[in-house]
Amino acid sequence: MRKKMKQICCILLSLIMCFGMSIPTMAASSKYKAAVASYRQLIGQSGGDYKIVDLDGNGVPELVVYNSSKWANEVYTYNVNTGKKKCLKSVGVGKGYNMRAQYSKKKHQVALPTANTGGNSLYIYKIKGQSATKSLEAEYLNGRYGRFDPAYRQGYKINGKRVSYATYKKKVSSALKGFTSIG
Repeated sequence: MRKKMKQICCILLSLIMCFGMSIPTMAASSKYKAAVASYRQLIGQSGGDYKIVDLDGNGVPELVVYNSSKWANEVYTYNVNTGKKKCLKSVGVGKGYNMRAQYSKKKHQVALPTANTGGNSLYIYKIKGQSATKSLEAEYLNGRYGRFDPAYRQGYKINGKRVSYATYKKKVSSALKGFTSIG
């Protein structure tokens, strides 16, 4: 009789554990699906390349997109409480420049490049929940506007400080290690 009771208790305990574990999984799955549905609406309007990926590992995916109708690289997140998408960062890309955003799930970061006739820039943001914090700003200035403003003379900058080409290349290469392009 005791042996039967133990078997029944084990079966009941197993069932309770299975149901207890499946509820959070279903909730996470519904959050993911709601975010993707919200992003699909935006993707249809914007055109361009995109990637839906959970950058910060919180179960809610982000949308990294090259929006060809705006000429911009953007990153969006989805607010589960309000049911709305939120643009975390948007960086305009000069018309005619074919620069796509990049991301790293391991580093929880997104890289948004831009360019214009005066040079190019790369902005790397760390994504956490509903916020994006700048972790690197790298600029190459070709000197085209340097004759009007000394701040734009030819050279390289990392986080606003002038650096050598070697330092610039080393910092940018290191920062982008392990990143994947969306295009």
